[in-house]
Amino acid sequence: QDRPTFEHLSNDDKTKQQKREEIAAKEKAKAEEEERKRKEEAEEEERKRELKASKRRDKKARQKERLKKEAELKAAAAAIKKRERTITSWRSRVIAACASGDARKMDTLIGESPYKTYTFTPLSNEGDDETNDNDEPKNQEEYLLQQLNWFLPNCLQKYQTTVGASFDALPFEFNV
Repeated sequence: QDRPTFEHLSNDDKTKQQKREEIAAKEKAKAEEEERKRKEEAEEEERKRELKASKRRDKKARQKERLKKEAELKAAAAAIKKRERTITSWRSRVIAACASGDARKMDTLIGESPYKTYTFTPLSNEGDDETNDNDEPKNQEEYLLQQLNWFLPNCLQKYQTTVGASFDALPFEFNV
């Protein structure tokens, strides 16, 4: 019922009508083909946009990770510097207490030693096996020994012994 019948038309009219239908069918097929091409192009553009956006997200993620690592390294370096300043300050106070012979102050300073709660974490020199031959400590005990090697020559030997002094006497006076 959709197609008109050509029975009432003459042969010329029938051929013209058939040609029109053929042309209309060709135009319709051409329009459908163009529409399909437009959709494919749009899908391709969308894929390209998604790929580009994905690359941008990946780049941002890598940059964020790099910045995070740099911040961690900076924080670690700052913590090491702060620790070194604390140790230097503590050492100078210990030397001053030894020089003055103040046992109570020494007792307090020993109690607040920065080495008391410190956990040794070696700096990683990945791939630098040749540089590990130096005096770098390898564990907590070696680190503490290395750090406290200054204690005996700088503090305890500053105590002036008197002639005839015995080991029964305390090297420090309690300043009351």
